[in-house]
Amino acid sequence: MLKSLRYDPDRHIDREEWLAVDEQERIEAVYQYHRRMKIRLPNARVHAIIHAIVENQVALGEKFAAESVLLRLIGEGLKRHEAIHALGYVLAQHMFSTLKGGAAETMTLPPISGILSAYRRIPGGSKRRSSPGITEYKTDAGRQMRVRRKSHGA
Repeated sequence: MLKSLRYDPDRHIDREEWLAVDEQERIEAVYQYHRRMKIRLPNARVHAIIHAIVENQVALGEKFAAESVLLRLIGEGLKRHEAIHALGYVLAQHMFSTLKGGAAETMTLPPISGILSAYRRIPGGSKRRSSPGITEYKTDAGRQMRVRRKSHGA
């Protein structure tokens, strides 16, 4: 029996350990992390699901663009958790526009290449810190993306 998965978005995941546990356990580990840190979220479960999806993509390594984009964003100065949020933001936008496009029973997902190219276009150099606790980015469409930063004890 595997020990319970403990998640910390500021530490790189052990891809073998991450992928060895059930999807629901991954989501629960992310949810519990945010709960332990007392991070208030509008919908903690949806937030945990998005985190888990991004971490799943990162765990795929070179088979998927998420890991290289994550490492690029970290190299450009974001904390790992902030970089996960940047990827999650793009993923959520992609999911929203897919869902907005048609009725769920007739909808087909767009090619995965859409999310991959969107990940690659996340601008690292255009980020600016405008206020304590907030990082802002400009997206391809010129929209503002805000990622809330929270410092955690070391």
